[in-house]
Amino acid sequence: MGGEMATTILRTSDGKLDSQDLESLANLEKRLEHGSRKLLLYLHGGLVDQKSAEEMATRLSAAGGLNPPDDWEQVYVIWRTGVAETLRANWLDLFENDRLYRALFKKLMPYISEKLGGLTPVGRGGAIVNPMTDDEVEAALQSRSDHPFADLEEKPSVPGIASSRAAALGNVSDDDVEMELGKRIELDPDLQKVCANIDTYIARKTLDVSRGNHVADAVQGEKTFSKVNTEIQSEWEDRDQVTGRPRALLIGGSLISVAKHGVRIAIRVISRMRKGRDHGVHATIAEEMVREFYGDLIGSIVWGMMVKDARDHFNPGSVGPRLISALSGVKDLQLLVVGHSAGSIWATEFLSARNAPGVPPADLVLLAPAIRIKRFADFLSSAPDAIRNFRMFIMSDKLERADVLLGKGYGFLYPSSLLYLVSGLFESEGEDGAFDAALLGMDRFVGQEPPKLSDQKEIAALEKVRAFLNAEPNRVILSESNAGAGLNCLSHAHGAFDDDPKTLASVATYLG
Repeated sequence: MGGEMATTILRTSDGKLDSQDLESLANLEKRLEHGSRKLLLYLHGGLVDQKSAEEMATRLSAAGGLNPPDDWEQVYVIWRTGVAETLRANWLDLFENDRLYRALFKKLMPYISEKLGGLTPVGRGGAIVNPMTDDEVEAALQSRSDHPFADLEEKPSVPGIASSRAAALGNVSDDDVEMELGKRIELDPDLQKVCANIDTYIARKTLDVSRGNHVADAVQGEKTFSKVNTEIQSEWEDRDQVTGRPRALLIGGSLISVAKHGVRIAIRVISRMRKGRDHGVHATIAEEMVREFYGDLIGSIVWGMMVKDARDHFNPGSVGPRLISALSGVKDLQLLVVGHSAGSIWATEFLSARNAPGVPPADLVLLAPAIRIKRFADFLSSAPDAIRNFRMFIMSDKLERADVLLGKGYGFLYPSSLLYLVSGLFESEGEDGAFDAALLGMDRFVGQEPPKLSDQKEIAALEKVRAFLNAEPNRVILSESNAGAGLNCLSHAHGAFDDDPKTLASVATYLG
């Protein structure tokens, strides 16, 4: 065959190929049957919507993109996973319009800062100041800085003050948190108003006998009620079996419940900091608040559905088996699989599914992979001969922490990258999955001394993956890198790996 190969775009939904691309896949199968021997399979990240993914495929397949030689087939799978805009919109709505979220955050941040020693550096001298006040927290949030609590992330070196968070928090008991923070929440005027609104809404909705005594804003109460997790909604409005009244109204109102959940958040934040499993003060508080109150809204369920969708591509009748079948008859196939972010999950599912005796291995390049280390370890065990050459490009932990997930100007919501949020909130399986799950693309786990895990299976998986990464030189390229052809990467953001010319040129070295 002569001339430039066609670019194939395969759009999918629930693992099934869209009807508009059936002809494109059939044409690809014919070209593979009649002579094509080289194929690039590109899998985009999980927060990308269809329009953005199509634009990315057009850009990467054109001059100035990956620039493969003319004898390479290019296949871009567009799997509909975009949740970034929903994530940003819902979290911004919480911040701007949900008084419970904002008021509770303003109690948690000062309390945690107090327990850490109440220190923030002032000027060059690193002076000691009092713990943050509610007003100071509000001012920091209103600044719209991408890192409004940066001073709390690194404790200054002050004589007589414990240098580690573990030491600073060592004497804080759960009972202390319950007595101190619980009382502060119950006495907070803003939270009292918020919960009075909730109680008024519940009393009127359920026609409770006390509804005449509740005269706060039921409309605002309904808005707050609608945003919290269904478990908390049930805790508030489900009827007591003895009295038949909503449970929240029996225990002194929803304020008692909010105080209980606020205490649980603080206890988890402190526990994570003691164990070295926190993601920084701000990020950890945000993660635990969302876990406790707003997980249904922010996206952990969506992430789980996305992981399932990657696997669904390889069910019988889905696009995965058909693509694998088309490749199986190609003699001396040269295959490069590139997976960005959650595309790494798709990539490993693909390589696992095509793994069989006599099937030639593929080159695998991962960009900021969001796959959990345990899943990648399972892949290495089940398909040990699936990979010929491997390389991944990731950010240093410093860059990962500084990369604002929701975009510049939104760090007041969450100050770090998608991988940090996935690790801290979205992955929940296993003892080490409730928080700080080990992800392949995090320098925190693969490029430095990792935090101490507690789950033996996770520990074994991490050891296996680190051994694989260290088995050959240059399997991990840490941004920023200018180490030569194939080893360069200047990406400073999770979503920028497929925009960075240095990274693209490095990936293109596999297209010889």
